[in-house]
Amino acid sequence: NFISLTLFKDVLSVYSVREPKALENLMYLIAEKQTLPLNNYTLSKILHIKKETVDNYLQYLKSAHLIFSANYYSKNATKRITKESKYYIVDTGLRNALLVESMLGDDTLGKDIEGAVAAHLMRHQLGNDAKLFYWKDKYEVDFVFNDIPIEIKFKNDVRLGELKGIIKFMEQFESKYGIVVTKDMFKMQDNIFFIPAWLFLTL
Repeated sequence: NFISLTLFKDVLSVYSVREPKALENLMYLIAEKQTLPLNNYTLSKILHIKKETVDNYLQYLKSAHLIFSANYYSKNATKRITKESKYYIVDTGLRNALLVESMLGDDTLGKDIEGAVAAHLMRHQLGNDAKLFYWKDKYEVDFVFNDIPIEIKFKNDVRLGELKGIIKFMEQFESKYGIVVTKDMFKMQDNIFFIPAWLFLTL
């Protein structure tokens, strides 16, 4: 199948993988849980392998450019290191193939848009000091990039009441502006830019 061919070609032939089925299942889990922070210890329990093995397998998948991560945003280094990361499949086609093979139900479009935005931001971070983060307190922001909060709302009627996370982030970290990625909505309000996804992905 597609995932087996990809994994065996790009990972299993390069790294010492003792549990190839666990590695494959890890990819399925990342595809299903994309956009959610994942705890490596919890993953180890689900996959019946050691946490250290999960850590290694995630690094293998990153090195093979099959996944990438967004870490927790904080000015406190300890929080950045200890909080869970979000993981994204680097290619939307690969993610959808994983979901089909595993027969998992999913809010595919919303997560695909968030994944596409994440991949776009990752490409922008190459060659500069910017890093991809997410932020979560009482409220949440999908991404933080260059200290700019970015929220995905793939629809055309987005109200400020739905943006408590981005507003809170701007207040707490004194961000000059924020970005909301929408379906077709294009405007600026209260220092928040509403930008259609098709346009944002060309920037």
